[in-house]
Amino acid sequence: MIVAATVSSGAAYEKAVEVIKAQVSGLGEYSVMEINLTDATNTQVHQLNGYVQVTVPMPANITVKEGKAIVVYRLEDDGTLTRCDTTVENGVITFKTNHFSTYIVAEEDVTAVTSPKTEDVSAGINLIFCMGILLAGAAAVAVKRKMA
Repeated sequence: MIVAATVSSGAAYEKAVEVIKAQVSGLGEYSVMEINLTDATNTQVHQLNGYVQVTVPMPANITVKEGKAIVVYRLEDDGTLTRCDTTVENGVITFKTNHFSTYIVAEEDVTAVTSPKTEDVSAGINLIFCMGILLAGAAAVAVKRKMA
């Protein structure tokens, strides 16, 4: 089961805000979310054996302005950011990752040069996780998983 929730307070949120402000130039609006996967024994799984595609609705607090683009960053344990391969279409954000943890959906300048590394998604498993997240609150929603 995948559980995802927006967060607006707490240690993970504070760390994400500190890191995104320090490492991303041209930063606009942003939203922090926790994405967790549990297996059949209710054990959390963070590292995956390949890449998955995650789809979430655009956070309610983000309105893409002219000259801005939406990107998704994964907050690493060492305090760095990894930019995920991200697309946005019809108010839906899709990104690829091989690890579940804290993510930041951010609006940044299209021309901004960002220092965080970009995740290599050339290899991996094509799994699609469609996730509906109530971004207006901190409610978590379980999502369906379907094999691609």
